Amino acid sequence: MNQKTLTACAILALMIAIGAYWRSHRLTFPPESEMPQILREAEGTAPIPDADPRGRRALRESFRFLVDENKKYQADADRHFMYGRLNSLMYPSSFTSAGTPQQIISELQELKELDQRHLRALQNFPEIFRKNLSSAGASAGDVSVFESAMRKQLSGGALDEGSHAIELDMNWIDAAIELYQYASENQGHISGRGAYGLSFDSEDVRLRFQEISQKAEQLGRERDQAATAFTDRQARNRSQMRLWPQLAN
Repeated sequence: MNQKTLTACAILALMIAIGAYWRSHRLTFPPESEMPQILREAEGTAPIPDADPRGRRALRESFRFLVDENKKYQADADRHFMYGRLNSLMYPSSFTSAGTPQQIISELQELKELDQRHLRALQNFPEIFRKNLSSAGASAGDVSVFESAMRKQLSGGALDEGSHAIELDMNWIDAAIELYQYASENQGHISGRGAYGLSFDSEDVRLRFQEISQKAEQLGRERDQAATAFTDRQARNRSQMRLWPQLAN
């Protein structure tokens, strides 16, 4: 999940909530047409204008929270898969080389902690917006009305889908850890067979290894399907909001 995708779903929820809020409260929000520009300001790719009303500033700071969080999440995940032990994940040698299964388990645990932190950040987004509204001068009553409208739009929507995809990723990580833990405990029964296979001197070990491996593969497919559904939904949201090409790349 990239930062622009997540910010797009937040923009949609905010726009709908703003529509309910606009008619009866004092804090002025910018029109829909300014959302892409505000996002670019949050990303640091466009200057902040001299005329910067409080409602506009609250939106930008909220988007900046998502942008910064997702940049960090993506960079940390890439570090594991591109430069760490996870770049050899599921390769036969990763199960048979002395010490490697435990090293991979350690990195998978770090990856799960990263997912947990990211999930908490996404779930905390309405609270971040509440704080930004308060800082912009909105009354406690106005903040409560807006937060209620925003949570209603987010519930069952794109951020929930994103959270579900992260939860499925953590399930897959648990299964991968189980597989490598089993391999570590039974390395004496497992050996490499050429570059692409494994050999077992125990049928019981082979069957159990295969069972855990198939579970991990199934969970990986479920995770990928959820991620694809999330991405497809956001493509529709971007079209609805007319935010391309700024959010499509």
